[in-house]
Amino acid sequence: MKNSKYSTYEIRLRAVTAVKDGMSVGDVAKAYNTHRTTIYRWLEKQKEGNEGLIRKPGSGRPRKLQELNCNQMQTIVLKPATEYGFETVFWTCKRLQTVIEKEFHLSVNLKNCYKTPSQTLFLQSSITLTVI
Repeated sequence: MKNSKYSTYEIRLRAVTAVKDGMSVGDVAKAYNTHRTTIYRWLEKQKEGNEGLIRKPGSGRPRKLQELNCNQMQTIVLKPATEYGFETVFWTCKRLQTVIEKEFHLSVNLKNCYKTPSQTLFLQSSITLTVI
Protein backbone atom coordinates (compact mmCIF):
# COMPACT_ATOMS: atom_id res chain seq x y z
CA MET A 1 0.00 0.00 0.00
CA LYS A 2 2.99 2.34 0.32
CA ASN A 3 2.98 2.54 -3.47
CA SER A 4 -0.60 3.81 -3.52
CA LYS A 5 -1.49 7.27 -2.34
CA TYR A 6 -4.57 6.47 -0.25
CA SER A 7 -6.06 3.48 1.48
CA THR A 8 -9.64 2.57 0.78
CA TYR A 9 -12.37 2.20 3.36
CA GLU A 10 -12.36 -1.57 2.80
CA ILE A 11 -8.62 -1.85 3.47
CA ARG A 12 -8.93 0.19 6.66
CA LEU A 13 -11.85 -1.91 7.84
CA ARG A 14 -10.03 -5.19 7.12
CA ALA A 15 -6.91 -3.99 8.92
CA VAL A 16 -8.86 -2.90 12.01
CA THR A 17 -10.81 -6.17 11.99
CA ALA A 18 -7.57 -8.16 11.78
CA VAL A 19 -6.18 -6.40 14.87
CA LYS A 20 -9.42 -6.94 16.76
CA ASP A 21 -9.32 -10.63 15.77
CA GLY A 22 -5.95 -11.01 17.48
CA MET A 23 -3.24 -10.15 14.95
CA SER A 24 -0.54 -7.85 16.23
CA VAL A 25 -0.46 -4.29 14.95
CA GLY A 26 3.03 -4.88 13.57
CA ASP A 27 1.89 -7.92 11.56
CA VAL A 28 -1.12 -6.09 10.18
CA ALA A 29 1.06 -3.13 9.23
CA LYS A 30 3.42 -5.47 7.35
CA ALA A 31 0.52 -7.26 5.68
CA TYR A 32 -0.96 -3.97 4.43
CA ASN A 33 2.45 -2.45 3.70
CA THR A 34 1.83 0.55 5.94
CA HIS A 35 3.25 1.94 9.18
CA ARG A 36 2.15 0.82 12.65
CA THR A 37 1.12 4.35 13.60
CA THR A 38 -1.31 4.36 10.69
CA ILE A 39 -2.96 1.20 12.03
CA TYR A 40 -3.20 2.78 15.49
CA ARG A 41 -4.78 5.89 13.94
CA TRP A 42 -7.35 3.70 12.15
CA LEU A 43 -8.10 1.89 15.42
CA GLU A 44 -8.75 5.24 17.13
CA LYS A 45 -11.01 6.41 14.32
CA GLN A 46 -12.91 3.13 14.38
CA LYS A 47 -13.88 3.76 18.01
CA GLU A 48 -16.37 6.32 16.62
CA GLY A 49 -17.84 3.49 14.56
CA ASN A 50 -17.01 2.24 11.10
CA GLU A 51 -17.98 5.66 9.73
CA GLY A 52 -14.79 6.98 11.31
CA LEU A 53 -12.79 4.99 8.75
CA ILE A 54 -14.36 6.83 5.80
CA ARG A 55 -12.06 9.40 4.19
CA LYS A 56 -13.00 13.01 4.77
CA PRO A 57 -12.76 15.41 1.83
CA GLY A 58 -9.49 17.31 1.75
CA SER A 59 -9.33 21.03 2.18
CA GLY A 60 -8.03 23.46 -0.35
CA ARG A 61 -9.06 25.15 -3.51
CA PRO A 62 -11.13 22.99 -5.86
CA ARG A 63 -9.71 22.34 -9.31
CA LYS A 64 -11.09 24.54 -12.06
CA LEU A 65 -11.59 21.61 -14.40
CA GLN A 66 -13.95 19.95 -11.94
CA GLU A 67 -16.52 22.50 -13.08
CA LEU A 68 -16.66 20.64 -16.38
CA ASN A 69 -18.56 17.42 -16.16
CA CYS A 70 -17.68 14.29 -18.06
CA ASN A 71 -20.40 14.87 -20.67
CA GLN A 72 -19.09 18.35 -21.47
CA MET A 73 -15.54 17.05 -21.89
CA GLN A 74 -16.78 14.13 -23.95
CA THR A 75 -18.72 16.48 -26.21
CA ILE A 76 -15.52 18.40 -26.90
CA VAL A 77 -13.04 15.59 -27.47
CA LEU A 78 -15.30 13.27 -29.44
CA LYS A 79 -15.75 15.91 -32.13
CA PRO A 80 -12.89 16.42 -34.55
CA ALA A 81 -10.70 19.37 -33.61
CA THR A 82 -11.52 20.92 -37.00
CA GLU A 83 -15.00 21.76 -35.66
CA TYR A 84 -13.32 24.17 -33.27
CA GLY A 85 -11.30 25.86 -36.00
CA PHE A 86 -8.10 23.80 -36.00
CA GLU A 87 -6.44 22.62 -39.22
CA THR A 88 -6.37 18.91 -38.38
CA VAL A 89 -8.79 16.55 -36.61
CA PHE A 90 -6.30 15.55 -33.91
CA TRP A 91 -6.53 16.83 -30.34
CA THR A 92 -3.54 18.06 -28.35
CA CYS A 93 -3.48 19.32 -24.79
CA LYS A 94 -2.81 22.85 -26.06
CA ARG A 95 -5.87 22.66 -28.30
CA LEU A 96 -8.00 21.33 -25.47
CA GLN A 97 -6.79 24.16 -23.26
CA THR A 98 -7.74 26.70 -25.93
CA VAL A 99 -11.25 25.26 -26.35
CA ILE A 100 -11.85 25.10 -22.58
CA GLU A 101 -10.80 28.73 -22.24
CA LYS A 102 -13.04 29.82 -25.16
CA GLU A 103 -16.12 27.73 -24.45
CA PHE A 104 -16.18 27.81 -20.64
CA HIS A 105 -14.21 30.99 -19.86
CA LEU A 106 -11.86 29.06 -17.59
CA SER A 107 -8.18 29.87 -17.49
CA VAL A 108 -6.40 26.54 -17.09
CA ASN A 109 -2.76 25.56 -16.98
CA LEU A 110 -1.70 23.17 -19.73
CA LYS A 111 -0.61 20.62 -17.11
CA ASN A 112 -4.15 20.52 -15.73
CA CYS A 113 -5.48 19.13 -18.99
CA TYR A 114 -3.81 15.88 -17.94
CA LYS A 115 -5.45 15.91 -14.50
CA THR A 116 -9.12 16.03 -15.34
CA PRO A 117 -11.58 13.57 -13.75
CA SER A 118 -12.26 12.48 -17.33
CA GLN A 119 -8.67 11.53 -18.09
CA THR A 120 -9.73 7.94 -18.68
CA LEU A 121 -11.99 9.26 -21.41
CA PHE A 122 -8.89 10.37 -23.30
CA LEU A 123 -7.25 7.00 -22.88
CA GLN A 124 -10.33 5.01 -23.88
CA SER A 125 -11.31 7.08 -26.88
CA SER A 126 -9.71 6.77 -30.26
CA ILE A 127 -8.55 10.38 -30.11
CA THR A 128 -4.82 10.97 -30.03
CA LEU A 129 -3.56 13.47 -27.49
CA THR A 130 -0.01 14.65 -27.96
CA VAL A 131 2.06 17.30 -26.25
CA ILE A 132 3.05 20.13 -28.56
